[in-house]
Amino acid sequence: MERDERVSLRKFGVGVAALLLMVVAVAVAYAERGHSVYIQHSEDLARDGELARQRNVPMLVMFSMDNCPYCNIVEDEFLRPMLISGDYEDKVLIRMIKVDSYDTLTDFNGESIEADDIANRYSAFLTPTVVFVDSRGNELAERLVGLTTVDFYGGDLDDRIDLALSHIRTLRVSKNSVTRQ
Repeated sequence: MERDERVSLRKFGVGVAALLLMVVAVAVAYAERGHSVYIQHSEDLARDGELARQRNVPMLVMFSMDNCPYCNIVEDEFLRPMLISGDYEDKVLIRMIKVDSYDTLTDFNGESIEADDIANRYSAFLTPTVVFVDSRGNELAERLVGLTTVDFYGGDLDDRIDLALSHIRTLRVSKNSVTRQ
């Protein structure tokens, strides 16, 4: 092998090694970012509702349980990636309620309520149940109950978010036009 060929081969090897290091660094950074993102557990639905109203977006509330494998799939494969992407910040406020936590929450009306009682109010008897509500807790789109087909779940989730968002934005526009008259 001639000297020029060895130098070219060495440069190629260094380039490949640098490329591999960059790929590994990006993968590690992405993985670390993904693990640091979590679905916020709602403790105060009135406060969350006010935040959703200020942002002019609906709320997505997932009723979940510990040790629910389907809840983990919805959280890890759909909701977390939605938060990581940043594409949903102006579309929906995402919250979770653990129905088996026995926590006391603040309801949309400012009163204390047990987590399982709020789940009963929304007929969230199976987990995961995902509801799409306005700032006062009124449902805006058909809920998602359970996890039937993972391949379609993301599309179903997006469709319901878009429908709930259109209800919120339509209500806001109609309220503004009534106020101006």
